[in-house]
Amino acid sequence: MAIFKRCKRLVQTSWDALVQPAADPRAAASENQKPPGDMLTQVDATILEIQTAHKQLLDRKDLLTNQLPKIMESAHQAVQNQRDDLARLALQRHQQTQHEIKILIEQSAATEREIERLQQVKQQLAAQIEAFQARQQVLNAQYSAAAAQVRLKESLSGISETFSEFDLSLDDIQQQADYMQARATAMNDLLTIGVLEIPQLHESDPTITTIDQVDNDKTIEAQLTALKREIQPGS
Repeated sequence: MAIFKRCKRLVQTSWDALVQPAADPRAAASENQKPPGDMLTQVDATILEIQTAHKQLLDRKDLLTNQLPKIMESAHQAVQNQRDDLARLALQRHQQTQHEIKILIEQSAATEREIERLQQVKQQLAAQIEAFQARQQVLNAQYSAAAAQVRLKESLSGISETFSEFDLSLDDIQQQADYMQARATAMNDLLTIGVLEIPQLHESDPTITTIDQVDNDKTIEAQLTALKREIQPGS
């Protein structure tokens, strides 16, 4: 019995090492990964930065556009004053301003396209984050359910071990009861065939004989007295 219990403990120790609970992957994921919402925050910050730059380009374009008539007026004034040199400078400035306005228009159009692209990226990212969070919730629920089943089975395993110990105790009691029953049956068989006798008081016992004789004498004397009274009423 002791060897059986020792082997059982050895097997149980090996099994415990095998089914030792692993680290919770949900905690590891929370520690090693940034929340998906941070990505949306970064995209929003980038969009805001590009929108600010786009507004600056438009403001610069509007400013230069408003300067073109004044520059051209300066060129006309220089021609009227017969200052061809100043007129050439004004025309060069007018041409450079137009070129800069063209570049500003192209840059503002590029930033506007980038803003639209980032808006689409934001929408796609938001959809992916929503799908990710939904899947994460499902996986967390599945993990929680599996963990609960493991805990239940571990508890049932402990109950089984407890009942196994109870079974061993009951087996010992059953063996003792069977032994006592067999012994009682054997003694009954011996009594039946006369090998064993239960001590009894025999009639030849002088003490019993004396007590019975005294009782008989008293009974006889009482009966004799009663007869005398019936025969001789006056006596």
